[in-house]
Amino acid sequence: MNTVFVNFSSHPSALWSEEQLAAALSMADRVTDIPIPEIPPDAETEELVERCRTLVRMLPQGATHAMVSTEFVTTFILVTMLQMRGITCLAATTRRTASIDSEGNKISRFCFVRFREYPDSRALKPDRS
Repeated sequence: MNTVFVNFSSHPSALWSEEQLAAALSMADRVTDIPIPEIPPDAETEELVERCRTLVRMLPQGATHAMVSTEFVTTFILVTMLQMRGITCLAATTRRTASIDSEGNKISRFCFVRFREYPDSRALKPDRS
């Protein structure tokens, strides 16, 4: 079967570094982008749930892994829905370097380090201390 790594973010995989693309392709045969639309800051949770259901319906056949990077609550909802379908959900970790240009503007550069798996919240045990 042709396996798919899905990119749920506003960062097209065509602009990923060679390292990030290679890491994704080590988990699946190809990468497919499903762009996350702008999330209105005044949206209610129910609207976010519906938006995530729409995104999940866009999953290609063979999806096994997904990078999820969006607004915090939307990320939680989307990761939960994808995990319920057996899809491994990941976040891209980066190393940030900052510099100041000649005009005093701060310039930040983010370099991909690795993918980190989101834990399944149902498997996390509460701290009883």
